[in-house]
Amino acid sequence: MPTPFFFGPYATQSMILAKIFSNEHDIYFISNSCTRYEGNQNAILISLNDVKKIEYDELIYEANKELLHKIKFVSMFGLIKDAVCASSINNCIDTFKLDKVITMLDLLRVAVNVHQFNCEIISWFPNHYDPVDFSSLYVLRMIDKIITLSDEGSRVIFKRLPHKIIKTIPHVINVDVPTKTIIELRKEYNIPDDKFLICIVGGNYDSNNRRSLDTSIMAFNKFYKRNPNSFLYIQSFRFEQTNFVNDLHRIISYLDIPLDAFFINQTKIDYYKILEIFKMADVCLFGSRSEGFGVPNIEAQLCGSSVITNGFAALKDYTYNGICVPYLQQHYDNIADGIWSIPSIDGIADAMMELYKNPIKNKEPNIEKIKNYMGFDRVSQIFRDILPVKSERQQLIDIIVRLRNDADEYIKISINKYKQILGNRILSATCEKYTNITILKQITAPLVLIVDINCKVNINWINLLPTMCASEAIKPCIVLKTNYPPDNKLTPEEKIFILVESKHLIKMVDLNQKEIIKRIVRLGVPIKMTEEVVNEYY
Repeated sequence: MPTPFFFGPYATQSMILAKIFSNEHDIYFISNSCTRYEGNQNAILISLNDVKKIEYDELIYEANKELLHKIKFVSMFGLIKDAVCASSINNCIDTFKLDKVITMLDLLRVAVNVHQFNCEIISWFPNHYDPVDFSSLYVLRMIDKIITLSDEGSRVIFKRLPHKIIKTIPHVINVDVPTKTIIELRKEYNIPDDKFLICIVGGNYDSNNRRSLDTSIMAFNKFYKRNPNSFLYIQSFRFEQTNFVNDLHRIISYLDIPLDAFFINQTKIDYYKILEIFKMADVCLFGSRSEGFGVPNIEAQLCGSSVITNGFAALKDYTYNGICVPYLQQHYDNIADGIWSIPSIDGIADAMMELYKNPIKNKEPNIEKIKNYMGFDRVSQIFRDILPVKSERQQLIDIIVRLRNDADEYIKISINKYKQILGNRILSATCEKYTNITILKQITAPLVLIVDINCKVNINWINLLPTMCASEAIKPCIVLKTNYPPDNKLTPEEKIFILVESKHLIKMVDLNQKEIIKRIVRLGVPIKMTEEVVNEYY
Protein backbone atom coordinates (compact mmCIF):
# COMPACT_ATOMS: atom_id res chain seq x y z
CA MET A 1 0.00 0.00 0.00
CA PRO A 2 1.37 3.47 -0.83
CA THR A 3 1.44 6.44 1.52
CA PRO A 4 -1.76 8.49 1.96
CA PHE A 5 -0.26 11.14 -0.34
CA PHE A 6 0.11 8.90 -3.41
CA PHE A 7 -1.89 9.96 -6.47
CA GLY A 8 -3.79 6.71 -7.08
CA PRO A 9 -7.01 5.13 -5.75
CA TYR A 10 -5.21 2.87 -3.25
CA ALA A 11 -4.12 5.89 -1.22
CA THR A 12 -7.61 7.40 -1.33
CA GLN A 13 -9.31 4.17 -0.28
CA SER A 14 -6.77 3.54 2.49
CA MET A 15 -7.77 6.84 4.07
CA ILE A 16 -11.43 5.86 3.75
CA LEU A 17 -10.68 2.60 5.58
CA ALA A 18 -8.91 4.57 8.30
CA LYS A 19 -11.92 6.85 8.61
CA ILE A 20 -14.28 3.88 8.91
CA PHE A 21 -12.44 2.37 11.87
CA SER A 22 -10.62 5.30 13.50
CA ASN A 23 -13.30 6.05 16.11
CA GLU A 24 -13.31 2.51 17.53
CA HIS A 25 -9.82 1.20 16.81
CA ASP A 26 -6.18 2.24 16.77
CA ILE A 27 -5.07 2.55 13.15
CA TYR A 28 -1.56 1.53 12.08
CA PHE A 29 -0.72 2.53 8.52
CA ILE A 30 1.85 0.15 6.99
CA SER A 31 3.06 1.51 3.67
CA ASN A 32 5.52 -0.37 1.49
CA SER A 33 6.86 3.05 0.48
CA CYS A 34 8.16 3.37 4.05
CA THR A 35 9.86 -0.05 4.12
CA ARG A 36 13.49 -0.19 5.28
CA TYR A 37 16.03 -2.74 4.06
CA GLU A 38 18.91 -1.89 6.39
CA GLY A 39 19.40 -1.35 10.09
CA ASN A 40 16.86 -2.32 12.74
CA GLN A 41 15.08 -5.48 11.55
CA ASN A 42 11.94 -4.80 13.56
CA ALA A 43 8.99 -2.66 12.53
CA ILE A 44 9.14 0.85 14.00
CA LEU A 45 6.83 3.83 14.26
CA ILE A 46 7.67 6.89 12.20
CA SER A 47 6.19 10.37 12.28
CA LEU A 48 3.81 11.98 9.82
CA ASN A 49 6.64 14.33 8.93
CA ASP A 50 8.77 11.32 8.00
CA VAL A 51 6.00 10.18 5.64
CA LYS A 52 5.76 13.66 4.11
CA LYS A 53 9.45 13.46 3.20
CA ILE A 54 8.69 10.41 1.04
CA GLU A 55 5.77 12.02 -0.80
CA TYR A 56 3.36 14.81 -0.01
CA ASP A 57 0.19 16.41 -1.35
CA GLU A 58 -1.07 19.57 0.34
CA LEU A 59 -4.69 19.05 -0.76
CA ILE A 60 -4.78 15.52 0.66
CA TYR A 61 -3.24 16.74 3.90
CA GLU A 62 -5.75 19.57 4.35
CA ALA A 63 -8.71 17.29 3.55
CA ASN A 64 -7.58 14.63 6.08
CA LYS A 65 -5.56 16.61 8.62
CA GLU A 66 -7.32 15.41 11.78
CA LEU A 67 -7.33 11.76 10.64
CA LEU A 68 -3.69 11.82 9.55
CA HIS A 69 -2.62 13.02 13.00
CA LYS A 70 -4.52 10.14 14.65
CA ILE A 71 -2.91 7.44 12.51
CA LYS A 72 0.24 5.64 13.65
CA PHE A 73 2.62 5.22 10.71
CA VAL A 74 4.77 2.08 10.52
CA SER A 75 8.05 1.44 8.77
CA MET A 76 8.51 -2.31 8.46
CA PHE A 77 11.74 -4.10 7.68
CA GLY A 78 11.88 -5.74 4.26
CA LEU A 79 13.86 -8.83 3.36
CA ILE A 80 13.31 -8.66 -0.40
CA LYS A 81 13.39 -5.45 -2.44
CA ASP A 82 10.04 -4.56 -4.08
CA ALA A 83 8.26 -7.45 -2.32
CA VAL A 84 6.17 -7.67 0.83
CA CYS A 85 7.27 -10.65 2.93
CA ALA A 86 4.73 -12.35 5.17
CA SER A 87 7.39 -12.45 7.88
CA SER A 88 7.57 -8.63 7.76
CA ILE A 89 3.79 -8.44 8.21
CA ASN A 90 4.02 -10.85 11.14
CA ASN A 91 6.73 -8.70 12.68
CA CYS A 92 4.37 -5.70 12.51
CA ILE A 93 1.59 -7.81 14.04
CA ASP A 94 3.78 -8.94 16.92
CA THR A 95 5.48 -5.59 17.52
CA PHE A 96 2.27 -3.59 17.76
CA LYS A 97 -0.05 -6.42 18.91
CA LEU A 98 -2.38 -6.01 15.94
CA ASP A 99 -5.71 -7.84 15.93
CA LYS A 100 -6.56 -7.41 12.22
CA VAL A 101 -4.65 -6.47 9.11
CA ILE A 102 -6.42 -5.23 5.97
CA THR A 103 -4.27 -5.37 2.85
CA MET A 104 -4.85 -3.27 -0.22
CA LEU A 105 -2.41 -4.33 -2.94
CA ASP A 106 -1.91 -6.69 -5.84
CA LEU A 107 -0.94 -9.97 -4.18
CA LEU A 108 1.67 -10.68 -6.84
CA ARG A 109 4.08 -8.74 -4.63
CA VAL A 110 3.54 -10.84 -1.49
CA ALA A 111 6.13 -13.50 -0.63
CA VAL A 112 4.75 -16.11 1.77
CA ASN A 113 7.77 -17.11 3.88
CA VAL A 114 5.91 -18.14 7.07
CA HIS A 115 3.68 -21.05 8.02
CA GLN A 116 0.86 -18.79 9.17
CA PHE A 117 -0.04 -15.14 9.67
CA ASN A 118 -0.12 -14.14 13.33
CA CYS A 119 -3.54 -12.47 13.19
CA GLU A 120 -6.54 -12.35 10.90
CA ILE A 121 -5.73 -11.02 7.43
CA ILE A 122 -8.38 -9.38 5.29
CA SER A 123 -7.55 -8.66 1.66
CA TRP A 124 -9.41 -5.93 -0.27
CA PHE A 125 -8.42 -7.62 -3.48
CA PRO A 126 -8.51 -6.23 -7.05
CA ASN A 127 -8.83 -9.35 -9.22
CA HIS A 128 -7.69 -8.94 -12.84
CA TYR A 129 -7.85 -12.48 -14.20
CA ASP A 130 -10.29 -15.28 -14.92
CA PRO A 131 -9.51 -17.80 -13.56
CA VAL A 132 -7.63 -16.11 -10.72
CA ASP A 133 -3.90 -16.13 -11.43
CA PHE A 134 -1.87 -18.75 -9.59
CA SER A 135 0.40 -16.25 -7.83
CA SER A 136 -2.58 -14.49 -6.25
CA LEU A 137 -4.31 -17.81 -5.56
CA TYR A 138 -1.28 -19.01 -3.61
CA VAL A 139 -1.52 -15.98 -1.29
CA LEU A 140 -5.33 -15.91 -1.16
CA ARG A 141 -5.31 -19.41 0.32
CA MET A 142 -3.54 -17.88 3.34
CA ILE A 143 -6.01 -14.98 3.64
CA ASP A 144 -8.81 -15.25 6.21
CA LYS A 145 -11.38 -12.99 4.54
CA ILE A 146 -11.35 -11.99 0.88
CA ILE A 147 -13.05 -8.72 -0.04
CA THR A 148 -13.48 -8.36 -3.79
CA LEU A 149 -14.29 -5.11 -5.52
CA SER A 150 -17.04 -6.53 -7.74
CA ASP A 151 -19.49 -9.43 -7.87
CA GLU A 152 -17.61 -10.71 -10.91
CA GLY A 153 -14.46 -10.82 -8.80
CA SER A 154 -16.30 -12.75 -6.09
CA ARG A 155 -17.53 -15.27 -8.65
CA VAL A 156 -14.02 -15.90 -9.96
CA ILE A 157 -12.52 -16.30 -6.46
CA PHE A 158 -15.37 -18.50 -5.19
CA LYS A 159 -14.85 -20.89 -8.08
CA ARG A 160 -11.37 -21.67 -6.79
CA LEU A 161 -11.86 -21.09 -3.03
CA PRO A 162 -15.47 -22.01 -2.14
CA HIS A 163 -14.53 -22.58 1.52
CA LYS A 164 -13.40 -18.98 2.05
CA ILE A 165 -15.30 -16.00 3.45
CA ILE A 166 -15.74 -13.88 0.31
CA LYS A 167 -17.63 -10.59 0.17
CA THR A 168 -18.06 -7.88 -2.45
CA ILE A 169 -17.33 -4.38 -1.18
CA PRO A 170 -16.73 -1.66 -3.80
CA HIS A 171 -14.51 1.35 -3.36
CA VAL A 172 -16.12 4.48 -1.96
CA ILE A 173 -16.56 6.97 -4.77
CA ASN A 174 -17.59 10.53 -3.97
CA VAL A 175 -17.28 13.05 -6.78
CA ASP A 176 -17.72 16.82 -6.65
CA VAL A 177 -19.14 17.32 -10.13
CA PRO A 178 -17.72 20.49 -11.74
CA THR A 179 -20.11 23.43 -11.69
CA LYS A 180 -19.02 24.79 -15.07
CA THR A 181 -21.38 24.03 -17.93
CA ILE A 182 -20.41 21.74 -20.79
CA ILE A 183 -20.34 24.76 -23.11
CA GLU A 184 -17.97 26.61 -20.77
CA LEU A 185 -15.70 23.59 -20.43
CA ARG A 186 -15.49 22.93 -24.15
CA LYS A 187 -14.61 26.53 -24.77
CA GLU A 188 -11.90 26.33 -22.10
CA TYR A 189 -10.48 23.09 -23.60
CA ASN A 190 -10.84 24.31 -27.21
CA ILE A 191 -13.38 21.69 -28.23
CA PRO A 192 -16.04 22.88 -30.69
CA ASP A 193 -19.59 22.61 -29.32
CA ASP A 194 -20.84 20.62 -32.30
CA LYS A 195 -18.23 17.86 -32.04
CA PHE A 196 -19.18 14.43 -30.72
CA LEU A 197 -16.52 14.22 -28.03
CA ILE A 198 -14.91 10.89 -27.19
CA CYS A 199 -12.58 10.94 -24.18
CA ILE A 200 -10.01 8.43 -22.99
CA VAL A 201 -8.75 9.07 -19.46
CA GLY A 202 -6.39 6.82 -17.54
CA GLY A 203 -2.82 5.94 -16.70
CA ASN A 204 -0.56 4.51 -19.39
CA TYR A 205 2.15 2.99 -17.24
CA ASP A 206 1.53 -0.78 -17.16
CA SER A 207 4.24 -2.61 -19.07
CA ASN A 208 1.74 -5.35 -19.90
CA ASN A 209 -0.55 -2.77 -21.58
CA ARG A 210 -3.44 -3.49 -19.21
CA ARG A 211 -5.29 -0.30 -20.12
CA SER A 212 -5.08 -1.25 -23.81
CA LEU A 213 -5.24 2.36 -24.94
CA ASP A 214 -4.11 1.28 -28.41
CA THR A 215 -7.30 -0.70 -29.10
CA SER A 216 -9.47 2.18 -27.87
CA ILE A 217 -7.66 4.56 -30.23
CA MET A 218 -8.07 2.09 -33.10
CA ALA A 219 -11.78 1.83 -32.32
CA PHE A 220 -12.09 5.61 -32.54
CA ASN A 221 -10.26 5.47 -35.87
CA LYS A 222 -13.01 3.19 -37.22
CA PHE A 223 -15.74 5.35 -35.70
CA TYR A 224 -14.25 8.55 -37.13
CA LYS A 225 -14.49 7.17 -40.66
CA ARG A 226 -18.24 6.79 -40.11
CA ASN A 227 -18.64 10.05 -38.21
CA PRO A 228 -16.04 12.72 -39.18
CA ASN A 229 -17.75 15.18 -36.82
CA SER A 230 -16.17 13.43 -33.83
CA PHE A 231 -13.16 14.43 -31.74
CA LEU A 232 -10.84 12.31 -29.58
CA TYR A 233 -9.46 13.78 -26.34
CA ILE A 234 -6.86 11.66 -24.51
CA GLN A 235 -5.72 12.52 -21.00
CA SER A 236 -3.11 10.07 -19.76
CA PHE A 237 0.26 9.95 -18.10
CA ARG A 238 3.19 7.61 -18.24
CA PHE A 239 6.47 6.98 -16.53
CA GLU A 240 9.67 7.47 -18.50
CA GLN A 241 9.82 4.21 -20.41
CA THR A 242 10.83 3.33 -23.95
CA ASN A 243 8.09 0.73 -24.37
CA PHE A 244 6.43 1.31 -27.74
CA VAL A 245 2.87 0.97 -26.48
CA ASN A 246 3.34 3.92 -24.11
CA ASP A 247 3.90 6.40 -26.93
CA LEU A 248 0.34 7.28 -27.92
CA HIS A 249 1.52 9.79 -30.53
CA ARG A 250 3.37 7.05 -32.40
CA ILE A 251 0.34 4.78 -32.30
CA ILE A 252 -1.98 7.46 -33.64
CA SER A 253 0.50 8.40 -36.39
CA TYR A 254 -0.13 5.02 -38.03
CA LEU A 255 -3.88 5.69 -38.24
CA ASP A 256 -6.07 7.90 -40.41
CA ILE A 257 -7.15 10.37 -37.74
CA PRO A 258 -6.53 13.99 -38.89
CA LEU A 259 -4.42 16.24 -36.70
CA ASP A 260 -7.41 18.50 -35.97
CA ALA A 261 -9.53 15.56 -34.77
CA PHE A 262 -7.59 14.62 -31.63
CA PHE A 263 -5.66 15.97 -28.66
CA ILE A 264 -3.24 14.02 -26.44
CA ASN A 265 -1.82 15.04 -23.09
CA GLN A 266 0.45 12.54 -21.31
CA THR A 267 1.36 14.56 -18.23
CA LYS A 268 -0.39 14.62 -14.85
CA ILE A 269 -3.05 17.23 -14.29
CA ASP A 270 -5.05 18.26 -11.24
CA TYR A 271 -7.87 15.95 -10.26
CA TYR A 272 -10.58 18.57 -10.78
CA LYS A 273 -9.50 18.88 -14.42
CA ILE A 274 -10.02 15.15 -14.92
CA LEU A 275 -13.58 15.57 -13.66
CA GLU A 276 -14.05 18.47 -16.07
CA ILE A 277 -12.97 16.24 -18.96
CA PHE A 278 -15.48 13.61 -17.85
CA LYS A 279 -18.27 16.19 -17.71
CA MET A 280 -17.67 17.68 -21.13
CA ALA A 281 -17.44 14.27 -22.86
CA ASP A 282 -20.26 12.71 -24.82
CA VAL A 283 -18.69 9.27 -24.31
CA CYS A 284 -15.72 8.04 -22.26
CA LEU A 285 -13.92 4.89 -23.38
CA PHE A 286 -12.66 2.39 -20.80
CA GLY A 287 -11.44 -0.47 -22.95
CA SER A 288 -8.99 -2.01 -20.48
CA ARG A 289 -8.00 -5.63 -20.87
CA SER A 290 -9.01 -5.91 -17.22
CA GLU A 291 -9.93 -3.72 -14.27
CA GLY A 292 -9.99 -4.79 -10.64
CA PHE A 293 -12.50 -1.98 -10.08
CA GLY A 294 -12.08 0.93 -12.48
CA VAL A 295 -12.42 4.20 -10.56
CA PRO A 296 -12.30 6.50 -13.66
CA ASN A 297 -15.20 4.58 -15.22
CA ILE A 298 -17.36 5.29 -12.16
CA GLU A 299 -16.25 8.92 -11.90
CA ALA A 300 -17.09 9.55 -15.55
CA GLN A 301 -20.62 8.23 -15.08
CA LEU A 302 -21.11 10.31 -11.92
CA CYS A 303 -20.07 13.38 -13.94
CA GLY A 304 -22.80 12.63 -16.48
CA SER A 305 -20.83 10.99 -19.28
CA SER A 306 -21.92 7.86 -21.08
CA VAL A 307 -19.29 5.12 -21.07
CA ILE A 308 -18.18 2.25 -23.25
CA THR A 309 -16.38 -0.54 -21.43
CA ASN A 310 -14.72 -3.85 -22.24
CA GLY A 311 -16.82 -6.72 -20.90
CA PHE A 312 -14.28 -8.37 -18.66
CA ALA A 313 -13.77 -8.43 -14.87
CA ALA A 314 -15.21 -5.53 -12.81
CA LEU A 315 -16.23 -3.45 -15.83
CA LYS A 316 -18.99 -6.00 -16.49
CA ASP A 317 -20.62 -5.02 -13.20
CA TYR A 318 -20.11 -1.27 -13.31
CA THR A 319 -21.38 -0.12 -16.68
CA TYR A 320 -24.57 1.73 -15.71
CA ASN A 321 -24.97 4.56 -18.23
CA GLY A 322 -23.37 3.11 -21.32
CA ILE A 323 -22.55 -0.04 -23.24
CA CYS A 324 -20.44 -2.95 -22.04
CA VAL A 325 -18.94 -4.53 -25.16
CA PRO A 326 -18.19 -8.29 -25.17
CA TYR A 327 -14.45 -8.82 -25.37
CA LEU A 328 -12.96 -10.25 -28.55
CA GLN A 329 -11.00 -13.16 -27.08
CA GLN A 330 -9.04 -14.38 -24.10
CA HIS A 331 -5.41 -13.36 -23.85
CA TYR A 332 -2.46 -14.57 -21.80
CA ASP A 333 -0.64 -11.87 -19.84
CA ASN A 334 2.89 -13.23 -19.98
CA ILE A 335 4.22 -10.62 -17.54
CA ALA A 336 1.91 -11.27 -14.58
CA ASP A 337 0.97 -14.82 -15.64
CA GLY A 338 -2.80 -14.75 -15.96
CA ILE A 339 -5.68 -14.93 -18.44
CA TRP A 340 -7.52 -11.73 -19.29
CA SER A 341 -9.01 -10.31 -22.48
CA ILE A 342 -8.44 -8.54 -25.77
CA PRO A 343 -11.04 -5.78 -26.30
CA SER A 344 -13.06 -5.79 -29.52
CA ILE A 345 -12.11 -2.84 -31.74
CA ASP A 346 -15.16 -3.35 -33.97
CA GLY A 347 -17.43 -3.77 -30.95
CA ILE A 348 -16.24 -0.55 -29.32
CA ALA A 349 -16.57 1.34 -32.61
CA ASP A 350 -20.13 0.04 -33.05
CA ALA A 351 -20.96 1.05 -29.47
CA MET A 352 -19.78 4.61 -30.18
CA MET A 353 -22.06 4.74 -33.19
CA GLU A 354 -24.96 3.38 -31.13
CA LEU A 355 -24.54 6.07 -28.47
CA TYR A 356 -24.14 8.72 -31.18
CA LYS A 357 -27.42 7.72 -32.78
CA ASN A 358 -29.27 6.92 -29.55
CA PRO A 359 -27.79 8.89 -26.65
CA ILE A 360 -28.90 7.96 -23.14
CA LYS A 361 -31.51 10.51 -22.11
CA ASN A 362 -32.17 9.92 -18.42
CA LYS A 363 -28.98 9.16 -16.50
CA GLU A 364 -30.04 10.33 -13.04
CA PRO A 365 -31.53 7.03 -11.77
CA ASN A 366 -28.29 5.17 -12.44
CA ILE A 367 -26.22 8.03 -11.02
CA GLU A 368 -28.21 7.77 -7.79
CA LYS A 369 -27.74 3.99 -7.82
CA ILE A 370 -23.96 4.45 -8.03
CA LYS A 371 -23.97 7.02 -5.22
CA ASN A 372 -25.89 4.69 -2.93
CA TYR A 373 -23.98 1.50 -3.80
CA MET A 374 -20.57 3.11 -3.50
CA GLY A 375 -21.42 5.57 -0.76
CA PHE A 376 -19.40 5.83 2.45
CA ASP A 377 -22.29 4.84 4.73
CA ARG A 378 -23.05 1.60 2.88
CA VAL A 379 -19.42 0.53 2.44
CA SER A 380 -18.49 1.35 6.04
CA GLN A 381 -21.43 -0.66 7.37
CA ILE A 382 -20.49 -3.74 5.33
CA PHE A 383 -16.91 -3.52 6.61
CA ARG A 384 -18.11 -3.16 10.20
CA ASP A 385 -20.39 -6.16 9.76
CA ILE A 386 -17.73 -8.46 8.36
CA LEU A 387 -14.96 -7.51 10.79
CA PRO A 388 -16.27 -9.59 13.75
CA VAL A 389 -17.23 -12.62 11.62
CA LYS A 390 -15.18 -15.59 12.77
CA SER A 391 -12.81 -17.12 10.25
CA GLU A 392 -10.71 -20.27 10.19
CA ARG A 393 -6.98 -19.63 10.15
CA GLN A 394 -5.03 -21.22 7.31
CA GLN A 395 -1.53 -22.67 7.43
CA LEU A 396 0.82 -22.83 4.47
CA ILE A 397 0.86 -26.63 4.35
CA ASP A 398 -1.88 -29.26 4.52
CA ILE A 399 -0.44 -32.64 5.53
CA ILE A 400 -2.28 -35.58 3.97
CA VAL A 401 -1.57 -38.83 5.77
CA ARG A 402 -2.34 -42.25 4.33
CA LEU A 403 -3.41 -44.37 7.30
CA ARG A 404 -3.12 -47.84 5.76
CA ASN A 405 -1.58 -49.22 2.59
CA ASP A 406 -4.29 -51.86 2.26
CA ALA A 407 -7.22 -49.47 2.76
CA ASP A 408 -8.43 -46.23 1.21
CA GLU A 409 -8.16 -44.04 4.31
CA TYR A 410 -6.64 -40.58 4.59
CA ILE A 411 -6.65 -37.72 7.08
CA LYS A 412 -5.84 -34.04 6.63
CA ILE A 413 -3.95 -32.43 9.49
CA SER A 414 -1.99 -29.33 10.38
CA ILE A 415 1.71 -29.27 11.20
CA ASN A 416 0.94 -28.95 14.92
CA LYS A 417 -1.34 -31.97 14.77
CA TYR A 418 1.30 -33.90 12.86
CA LYS A 419 3.83 -33.17 15.60
CA GLN A 420 1.40 -34.59 18.16
CA ILE A 421 0.81 -37.72 16.07
CA LEU A 422 4.55 -38.29 15.79
CA GLY A 423 4.55 -38.56 19.57
CA ASN A 424 1.39 -40.65 19.79
CA ARG A 425 0.04 -42.33 16.64
CA ILE A 426 -3.22 -43.20 18.40
CA LEU A 427 -4.23 -39.53 18.00
CA SER A 428 -4.70 -40.17 14.26
CA ALA A 429 -7.82 -42.18 15.15
CA THR A 430 -9.49 -38.97 16.37
CA CYS A 431 -9.17 -37.30 12.95
CA GLU A 432 -11.94 -37.38 10.35
CA LYS A 433 -11.23 -39.93 7.64
CA TYR A 434 -11.58 -39.51 3.88
CA THR A 435 -11.12 -41.58 0.75
CA ASN A 436 -8.56 -40.80 -1.94
CA ILE A 437 -11.39 -39.03 -3.80
CA THR A 438 -13.08 -37.09 -0.99
CA ILE A 439 -9.77 -35.94 0.51
CA LEU A 440 -9.15 -33.68 -2.49
CA LYS A 441 -12.04 -31.40 -1.52
CA GLN A 442 -10.51 -30.90 1.93
CA ILE A 443 -7.27 -29.38 0.64
CA THR A 444 -7.21 -25.64 1.26
CA ALA A 445 -3.54 -24.73 1.79
CA PRO A 446 -1.10 -23.47 -0.87
CA LEU A 447 1.13 -26.54 -0.37
CA VAL A 448 0.33 -30.20 0.24
CA LEU A 449 2.62 -32.74 1.92
CA ILE A 450 1.56 -36.32 1.13
CA VAL A 451 3.02 -38.95 3.45
CA ASP A 452 2.26 -42.24 5.20
CA ILE A 453 1.29 -42.83 8.82
CA ASN A 454 4.60 -44.70 9.18
CA CYS A 455 6.56 -41.66 8.01
CA LYS A 456 8.50 -39.51 10.42
CA VAL A 457 9.27 -36.35 8.49
CA ASN A 458 12.01 -34.14 9.90
CA ILE A 459 10.26 -31.24 11.63
CA ASN A 460 13.25 -28.93 11.16
CA TRP A 461 12.92 -29.46 7.40
CA ILE A 462 9.19 -28.70 7.54
CA ASN A 463 9.93 -25.51 9.49
CA LEU A 464 12.28 -24.35 6.70
CA LEU A 465 9.77 -24.94 3.91
CA PRO A 466 8.18 -21.45 3.90
CA THR A 467 11.56 -19.78 3.36
CA MET A 468 12.61 -22.35 0.78
CA CYS A 469 9.38 -22.09 -1.22
CA ALA A 470 9.20 -18.28 -1.03
CA SER A 471 12.47 -18.08 -2.97
CA GLU A 472 11.12 -20.23 -5.83
CA ALA A 473 9.20 -18.37 -8.54
CA ILE A 474 8.12 -21.73 -9.99
CA LYS A 475 7.74 -24.02 -7.01
CA PRO A 476 8.95 -27.53 -7.81
CA CYS A 477 7.41 -30.80 -6.74
CA ILE A 478 9.71 -32.03 -3.95
CA VAL A 479 10.18 -35.76 -3.49
CA LEU A 480 11.19 -36.68 0.03
CA LYS A 481 14.43 -38.67 0.29
CA THR A 482 13.47 -41.44 2.68
CA ASN A 483 15.21 -44.12 4.73
CA TYR A 484 13.32 -47.44 4.53
CA PRO A 485 13.90 -50.53 6.72
CA PRO A 486 15.33 -53.53 4.80
CA ASP A 487 12.13 -55.56 5.21
CA ASN A 488 9.67 -52.92 4.00
CA LYS A 489 7.04 -54.18 1.61
CA LEU A 490 6.01 -50.92 -0.06
CA THR A 491 5.64 -50.93 -3.80
CA PRO A 492 7.63 -48.33 -5.78
CA GLU A 493 4.42 -46.32 -6.20
CA GLU A 494 3.70 -46.40 -2.47
CA LYS A 495 7.18 -45.07 -1.76
CA ILE A 496 6.44 -41.74 -3.38
CA PHE A 497 6.12 -39.07 -0.66
CA ILE A 498 5.93 -35.55 -2.05
CA LEU A 499 5.41 -31.87 -1.35
CA VAL A 500 3.44 -30.20 -4.15
CA GLU A 501 1.45 -27.02 -4.80
CA SER A 502 -2.26 -27.59 -4.32
CA LYS A 503 -2.99 -25.85 -7.65
CA HIS A 504 -1.71 -28.98 -9.43
CA LEU A 505 -4.43 -31.05 -7.75
CA ILE A 506 -7.35 -28.91 -8.98
CA LYS A 507 -8.15 -31.21 -11.92
CA MET A 508 -7.23 -34.50 -10.23
CA VAL A 509 -10.04 -37.03 -9.68
CA ASP A 510 -8.29 -38.86 -6.85
CA LEU A 511 -5.18 -38.62 -4.70
CA ASN A 512 -2.59 -40.71 -6.48
CA GLN A 513 1.04 -39.67 -6.17
CA LYS A 514 2.05 -41.41 -9.39
CA GLU A 515 -0.65 -39.60 -11.37
CA ILE A 516 0.28 -36.32 -9.71
CA ILE A 517 3.89 -36.81 -10.82
CA LYS A 518 2.72 -37.57 -14.38
CA ARG A 519 0.56 -34.46 -14.42
CA ILE A 520 3.19 -32.03 -13.23
CA VAL A 521 5.76 -33.51 -15.63
CA ARG A 522 3.35 -32.78 -18.51
CA LEU A 523 2.91 -29.24 -17.12
CA GLY A 524 6.66 -28.70 -17.14
CA VAL A 525 6.91 -28.32 -13.37
CA PRO A 526 10.41 -29.23 -12.12
CA ILE A 527 10.79 -32.21 -9.81
CA LYS A 528 13.48 -32.15 -7.15
CA MET A 529 14.53 -34.60 -4.47
CA THR A 530 15.69 -33.36 -1.11
CA GLU A 531 19.47 -33.32 -0.92
CA GLU A 532 19.45 -35.05 2.44
CA VAL A 533 17.25 -37.69 4.05
CA VAL A 534 14.29 -35.84 5.60
CA ASN A 535 11.99 -38.81 6.22
CA GLU A 536 12.31 -42.04 8.21
CA TYR A 537 9.89 -44.86 7.40
CA TYR A 538 9.08 -47.43 10.08
